[in-house]
Amino acid sequence: ATEGRAMWSTEFAGFETLPASLLKEIVLQIRQRKGLKSEVPKASDFVGQ
Repeated sequence: ATEGRAMWSTEFAGFETLPASLLKEIVLQIRQRKGLKSEVPKASDFVGQ
């Protein structure tokens, strides 16, 4: 349809940092929605198994 002349016109503007006051609450909501445990795993949970 474009005969090879299509143009991409979107630009990634980046992400905004989530305020620390909301971080714990938002992460908990996301983990609950995905059916994960409420506690975030530590790196040691994955190392040395």
